[in-house]
Amino acid sequence: MNGINIGGASLGLQDTVFRMDAKQVKQMRDHVNKQRFDSMAPGQGFHLARQLEHIYDEVLREEFPPTNAMTMIPVDGSVPVGARTHTVRRISQQGEAKVHRGNASEIPRVSVSQEEESFPVHHYVIGIGFDIFELAASDFANSRLRQELQDAAQVTMQEFLNEKTWFGDEEHGIYGVLNYPWTPKMVLALAATADADTDAMLAQLNAAANFAHEESKTVYSPNTLIVSPRMYRYMSTTRIANSVSDTTVLEFFKKANPRIQNVEEAWEMQGAGPGGTDAMLFCRRDRRSIANVIPKGFTMLPVQEQGLSYLIPCYMSHGGVVQRDVLNNLICYIEVD
Repeated sequence: MNGINIGGASLGLQDTVFRMDAKQVKQMRDHVNKQRFDSMAPGQGFHLARQLEHIYDEVLREEFPPTNAMTMIPVDGSVPVGARTHTVRRISQQGEAKVHRGNASEIPRVSVSQEEESFPVHHYVIGIGFDIFELAASDFANSRLRQELQDAAQVTMQEFLNEKTWFGDEEHGIYGVLNYPWTPKMVLALAATADADTDAMLAQLNAAANFAHEESKTVYSPNTLIVSPRMYRYMSTTRIANSVSDTTVLEFFKKANPRIQNVEEAWEMQGAGPGGTDAMLFCRRDRRSIANVIPKGFTMLPVQEQGLSYLIPCYMSHGGVVQRDVLNNLICYIEVD
């Protein structure tokens, strides 16, 4: 065969010879059928993996223990911003009357004296930092980075304030609720255990609740009791041994001590005493008896630009805890099972 005739015209192939058997024809047909005209591989679906994923609008955040100092301890904001110290003054009087026997020189005199105690004001600081690239990425992702950092700074500061309010800081001269040096303290002999004598337990709790009232000739008395969660559990679930009405220790205690208007639980009391014992705080909840001095709450300063980075300094001012009428308060230590 010297050529191919197409429409009457003859095409010479000269030295080139076309030979194509059935196997070659099939391979060519398969190649054409397998040719990809888009990016979807054979056997795969149309949607990408995350296109069928639903993401909730709600974002879960880490849970933190409550900062009970801010709700249980009255706040005193009367100290002005800028004060380095705050001072409490007290006037005391001395004197004793006697029966007159006609001699004017024997008339006794009264006297008054004044004393004062000063407490330092400290400033707590924390910073919020980010750069322009992080901010741009946050804007692109709509992730509110700056607001999240601000919230984190405020939570961290509240936790720091809560610790200083309850436990103080002897190194920096900060008095807290539990390390206030003039607060009366008592160790309860009977431990709060499952097999404890409930009558004896009530007796020592009642004695502690009435200690200030009796020792001060009814001048002072607490109206609040703050205990640890496990002590609250013991009091609220342990029934009086001889009770026919399933009365609990807590119910009996409230009935026997009407001046105690509130019994509350605070995790800060747990293990706060010597040897891992729990603390119990009998106190009068008013500013004269116990107050948390906060001249300036959490404050964010204007943004400071540092090259490609930004810094937002934050601070607050704290004067520690002051207990003017300290005899209204009593700290007890008790072992709890």
